[in-house]
Amino acid sequence: MDVTNIAKSIQLVQSNQYQCTICNHTFTATSSLKVHMRVHSNEKPYSCSVCEYTSNQLSNLKTHNLTHTKEKPFECNMCKHKCSTSSNLRVHMRVHNSESPYNCMLCNYKCKHLVHLKQHNSLIHSDNKPLGDYKWSTSSNLNPHLRNNSKEKLYKCSFCDHKYIQLHRLQQHLLKHKDGKVFKCSTCNFKCGQATGLKRHLMIHTKEKPFECTVCDYKCNQLISLKKHLLTHTDERPFQCLSCNYKCKSASSLRKHTIIHSKGKVYVCLLCKDELNSPSELREHVKVHNES
Repeated sequence: MDVTNIAKSIQLVQSNQYQCTICNHTFTATSSLKVHMRVHSNEKPYSCSVCEYTSNQLSNLKTHNLTHTKEKPFECNMCKHKCSTSSNLRVHMRVHNSESPYNCMLCNYKCKHLVHLKQHNSLIHSDNKPLGDYKWSTSSNLNPHLRNNSKEKLYKCSFCDHKYIQLHRLQQHLLKHKDGKVFKCSTCNFKCGQATGLKRHLMIHTKEKPFECTVCDYKCNQLISLKKHLLTHTDERPFQCLSCNYKCKSASSLRKHTIIHSKGKVYVCLLCKDELNSPSELREHVKVHNES
């Protein structure tokens, strides 16, 4: 769009209001409207002196420049965490409050960050779509979809008590009973029964870490590791001792704690029934039997 056409798109709607005739946005100043028109003309007059980034607004360029200077001028007044932009600081503040603005369309899941919602959808609803996106020719086609979007577990394993909402989840589970480790790593001898398991394993070789913390620079290759890490930014302690009021952030810490209630004897040697305080002590103890 040339300058002449842009000028024609500026229309005075009423006193102190200027309207874009392309998208009907209104502004109180012609300068604001001219900046807005760059959206339609794709004009980006502001360029970064370090890289090839260009922008249609000076404020965007200033924000971008912080990526090169590593400057973080926005500081949390509760934990001193620093961010490069005010929007990142607003996202960070959700750690300190109960705000969970992102809702799953298929279940009641809510979260504080968009990346967590995307991870939830890919892991939990990988084969599902919102009801509005489906079309069925017959009611028989509708029934499987309704099952997928419900909590009813209709598919039961014939070898154990596991039940699943979706048939393909049961099929994946059955591989465990058949020792069906059909997915093999091309780099090492690792084998597993699920494609997702192999995909997670390959990240060890590629050093890929797709799960990122939105509060700090932590990255990892498993969602469960990210969930454990996120607990370090909160006061949440989901693991509770059944014998006392002790709470902690990890299952391993809880296991160590339970030794207190069992008089420190929880690891039993299968050869002589001796009780040991820890896995390391048990391993050293078993060596005695192997040497004798």
